[in-house]
Amino acid sequence: EVIVVDGSSSDGSGDMVREEFPWAKLMIQPNHGFAHAVNRGLEQCTRPYLLLLNSDLFVTRAALESMYSRLSADPQLAAAAPTLTNEDGSKQRTFGVFYWPNWVEVRKATRVWLLSAACLMTRRDVVDRIGALDETFFLYNEEYDWCARARQAGFHLEVIPEQVVHVGGGSTGRNPLMRLEEQRGFMYLTAKHGSPLVSEGLRRLMQFEGYC
Repeated sequence: EVIVVDGSSSDGSGDMVREEFPWAKLMIQPNHGFAHAVNRGLEQCTRPYLLLLNSDLFVTRAALESMYSRLSADPQLAAAAPTLTNEDGSKQRTFGVFYWPNWVEVRKATRVWLLSAACLMTRRDVVDRIGALDETFFLYNEEYDWCARARQAGFHLEVIPEQVVHVGGGSTGRNPLMRLEEQRGFMYLTAKHGSPLVSEGLRRLMQFEGYC
């Protein structure tokens, strides 16, 4: 079951899907952000296992089978995600310098506190329990929030050693407004999950950055 959500793109992507993949369900939606698009797709899914997949990612059968195997074996596993690589085969650095899987080779399914939504498999029962993505986020930070809610509900998360290529930025380009949106989303995230003191400190720090 493949559902493609097109946020009113203007590059002919929708026509390409319709012509080359007529068996896929194509949904043309207003562009209200990544979380909105994902949630509209999830609403149409009928299967117990759900895969979130960015348009700039090349998934493999090995990664799909490994994620499915882990999720079917462990009811307390909320989601599994593969190791992301760049087009040249190098490991893709995600979530900053303190995210340890960036620097250590993942040799087996390993528990982590955060997963990238670029390629992430979960189950319907998990989404029914903790909810889908928070649509207050337009782009970026959605997985921070969703993974935090999963952990708060008593689930855990795993990254697997199977690798997939993620172009990275292929979906967004280099629009400077995305940097602003990333900061706005991060402010909302800290207000939702952090202390008021931390949230206010970050707000003032970002104000200072804007003045510089």
